[in-house]
Amino acid sequence: MVVLGYQEKEGESLTPFYNLITTKSAQLKHSVKPWHKTTNGELASRLYDKERILNYAAALQLVSKKTTIPVPRLIGFGESDDGTAWIEIERTHGGHVEDGGECDECDRIARANGRRFIAEEVIPQLNSLTSDTTGLDGVVIPPLWVTFHDKTAHWPPKKSTSGQPEYVFCHGNLHGHSILMHAETLHVLKVVDWDEAG
Repeated sequence: MVVLGYQEKEGESLTPFYNLITTKSAQLKHSVKPWHKTTNGELASRLYDKERILNYAAALQLVSKKTTIPVPRLIGFGESDDGTAWIEIERTHGGHVEDGGECDECDRIARANGRRFIAEEVIPQLNSLTSDTTGLDGVVIPPLWVTFHDKTAHWPPKKSTSGQPEYVFCHGNLHGHSILMHAETLHVLKVVDWDEAG
């Protein structure tokens, strides 16, 4: 059985919002400046790209410290002189749950393993991470689909009126492409894409 997908080729790729450099052992994701020219010459912008990168790093630190959910090892992160941000994580060699395999049975097993892992491991552990304030480290990152319709420049955190930790930490974008599986065993290796977590 072989899981397809995610095996990004080593090298550099540029999306309208990130520059991604992939090596055998690491991935470096670097935000690009808002309102920049894409490879086809069009202007592109997306709110919160720098904040998403820094939030990804903060989420990896929190989840790796407070849970047993497998996440990529954080190698480094920071802000560049030009106002952009970067994160370097350990590369995980695996496939996405949604790219289940070469056969229907492989796909069925991969999806079932992913659903079970989310239900039995991810959600219970994230439910144990509570706070009296929304967001992570004072930053609220709205999901991408929200920012397509709402261009609010800053989403202030909400504070619990009771003062109790009633807000639960969420991944923010948990789906089949956020879960990497071993190509042969179809067991979960890592949960990735924590940039909208909070």
